[in-house]
Amino acid sequence: MYKYAPFLKFKQNEIQAVFSIYPDIQGFTLPLFDIPKEKKQDTELDILNRLSKGEKQLAAHSRKIPNLKFFIDNFDIDDSVLLGGTQQYRYILGKLETYNIIPIVAFDRAPDHNVAAIEYCKRKCSRLGIRLQTEDFQSFNLLKLKLAQILSEATEAGVTTTYLIFDCRMIESHEDVDDLKASIEKFYNQCSQQFSINHYIVAGSVIPANITKLMKTKTTMMVERLEDKLWRKLTAIPALSGINYGDYGVVSPEFSEADLPVELMPKFMAPKVFYTTKGEFYAERGGQFQGHAKGYGQYFDIADNIVSKPYFRGAGHSDGDKYIHTRSHLSARRPKKGGSPGSWIKATLSAHITFVVRKR
Repeated sequence: MYKYAPFLKFKQNEIQAVFSIYPDIQGFTLPLFDIPKEKKQDTELDILNRLSKGEKQLAAHSRKIPNLKFFIDNFDIDDSVLLGGTQQYRYILGKLETYNIIPIVAFDRAPDHNVAAIEYCKRKCSRLGIRLQTEDFQSFNLLKLKLAQILSEATEAGVTTTYLIFDCRMIESHEDVDDLKASIEKFYNQCSQQFSINHYIVAGSVIPANITKLMKTKTTMMVERLEDKLWRKLTAIPALSGINYGDYGVVSPEFSEADLPVELMPKFMAPKVFYTTKGEFYAERGGQFQGHAKGYGQYFDIADNIVSKPYFRGAGHSDGDKYIHTRSHLSARRPKKGGSPGSWIKATLSAHITFVVRKR
């Protein structure tokens, strides 16, 4: 039985992070992968390339967790763009059908999206995710007929397990937490009385797409994990104690690839790292790679700072904690390079997933 649903981008380092988790927690995660946005306006070729890169990562690593089930969605990209002349989500499901994927239906997509998901369930899968945005769960009565229709079609297609996802995306304040709690509690109470849904998941994040909204360069801070606070408030209500936890890991829900040439990225980018602890992130942001004397070597200092904290869990806790330890002064032999933004996302996400599962 899963304990945690990490919401991730269908990218190399995030896929590898999932397959790097240790066997004792592998059965307790149910990831959701979103095909990531690459540009302000993705072309068909952009989407096909990103999908192909993600599938290659699955092919290379899936043997490590051969029975892993995961949701797949195209929330981040313009779903009016056809792929190979085929409706986008239908193409994505077909491309990944050799894996244990769970389709997602939603109420803000191209007309054929939900049709493709239901038809896929009829052919291949008895599980279905229903993804709601904040505006969807503001009023159960407004969504009731659409939800009834989807659940009826799912039953006819042979679906036996349903997951209703409250996707809160960005949670920016304690006021947001209280508002979301009230909306979800009311929606859940009405929904559970009228429909039989097997699992409920609530997910969100405090990490903005533009990190400058959270912290300046060359600073550290503790960031309250408001998504965790929301989940704890909900599960403190006896009727809602079975809601499962989800979050966006250490990457913003609104992440997209920078519209910068690769050669210019060091001039504008700086290292940023989130290390998860109870109810908070330790967050550190360095100076711009190109303008800092240590450049990418700043990651050695970040590793030193993390391992010095009382909440660092040690090299044996996860593959990610091992990565951090190896780059710190505690290591018998540090590597020559401190790492890259991608390798640190993989490491800190692995550490995050492990921590969350073991604390549930």
